[in-house]
Amino acid sequence: MECPDCKGTLKGGGNNYSCPSCGKKWKVDFICEICYNKPETIESCGSSGFFCKTCKQAKSREAMDKTFTPV
Repeated sequence: MECPDCKGTLKGGGNNYSCPSCGKKWKVDFICEICYNKPETIESCGSSGFFCKTCKQAKSREAMDKTFTPV
């Protein structure tokens, strides 16, 4: 993911990310790009993914809309 301020590459996981380039920390919320509802986080075998109950589809982080909130 790209930092909304400096366009550096964000590092982190879950909803918490930081930018090594500018030092800012971000809370990232993922929103379904089709229905704009918040998808459910599914965790299994050490990895996590997303599922939209409204659209009944698995979602990838890359495909979803994102909102960035400074922490």
